[in-house]
Amino acid sequence: MTAAHDDRPDPEPRGSGPGLVRSLNLRAVLDVLLDEEGGSTRPALAERTGISLPTVSSLVADLERLGLVDELGVASGSLGRPAHLYGLVPTAGHVVALVLDGEAVQAGVADLRGRTLEQRTVLLDDDRPEGLIARLGRLREELLAAAELDPRSLGIVSLGVPGVWRAATDTVTDVPSVPALTGMHPRAALSARTGTEVVVENDVNLAALGERRVGTAQGVDDFVVISVGSGAGMGVVIDGELFRGHSGAAGELALLPIGANPYDPTYRGAGAFEAAAAGGGLSRRLHEALARGEATILRAEATATDVLTAAAGGDTLAARLVDEEARTLALGVAAAAAMLDPRLVVLGGRVGSDARLAAAVARYASRLLPRGPELLPSTLGVRAPYEGALAAGLDTLRARLLAEADPMGRTVATAEGAER
Repeated sequence: MTAAHDDRPDPEPRGSGPGLVRSLNLRAVLDVLLDEEGGSTRPALAERTGISLPTVSSLVADLERLGLVDELGVASGSLGRPAHLYGLVPTAGHVVALVLDGEAVQAGVADLRGRTLEQRTVLLDDDRPEGLIARLGRLREELLAAAELDPRSLGIVSLGVPGVWRAATDTVTDVPSVPALTGMHPRAALSARTGTEVVVENDVNLAALGERRVGTAQGVDDFVVISVGSGAGMGVVIDGELFRGHSGAAGELALLPIGANPYDPTYRGAGAFEAAAAGGGLSRRLHEALARGEATILRAEATATDVLTAAAGGDTLAARLVDEEARTLALGVAAAAAMLDPRLVVLGGRVGSDARLAAAVARYASRLLPRGPELLPSTLGVRAPYEGALAAGLDTLRARLLAEADPMGRTVATAEGAER
């Protein structure tokens, strides 16, 4: 007896089929509309994306129904039947970026195009976890009100934290500068407070995303950001993606056993490299020089930024301190380059982004590395983590928009192809 023949098509493998094709088409159309602030016609969308005009018409109609796309008018100079312009509705979604920086938070809200509509820096004066979450929640509400955005519209909160955020447990470790984060579950707590999806990332990782989005590393797929301010850390991007490591602690440059005696119990926890290279190390060397009676315009309360300014103005002691700082930072650059072979090293943070310091670091690093990467100062400085928080939030927001537009990955009947 012959086996009965089954005429049904083989089931689509997971991750393929018409549902996936439609999702990719939706992404392609949205990407073009994100770029085209003046709007685009359906034939132009079809040309830009390589998608058939009937399919583009169907996708645009779906996006219109969801309130993500609106008709802007008729394209000028069109011959024959008028070609209608369609544009993204930028306020159909928003990202609130909140980056904790010691005792303050850099905060802002941006629309779907990533344009910041409102931004401010607010001091945090409550060390209790519940106080921190309440303040961040109120700050989100204040930003949305100031930007005249509907809090019920699709939104994402993007939170940047110092220290190591461990996604598996939603906890932050190694974060003495913000004690309220210790033992807290920031993603869950802030999501419960705001009723909004929350993404969390380390602040130096966000600095790397910010540099790639609008800063020094635009168009670079393999680079590191070494951030030096009150602390020292590194964000790593490989093949265009953040590298976080097994537990989220990749790039903890502070713990490198160089720059100071790593076995000295004084540096346990903080790390020898951070103790030598960060702003605290620069201040310590200044105090030691002042105790020896060395001549300088600097005073004991001078900050690391004051030292950099004095060096640029010709102060001999300040210039020597900056040179010592550059020698130490070059050790960290050499270690990162030897392990990761990046195309580019970006020096960032309040101290690291100083152009004169970066040039000195590059000179010393060239003596340590026969074929070292390019080394440049950050063009964003302390703004880099905020820009990175926007980038991380926008990625999540746009994925949510695609899910809203096509929640089941279902196929949709194509519309008539003619322009109306």
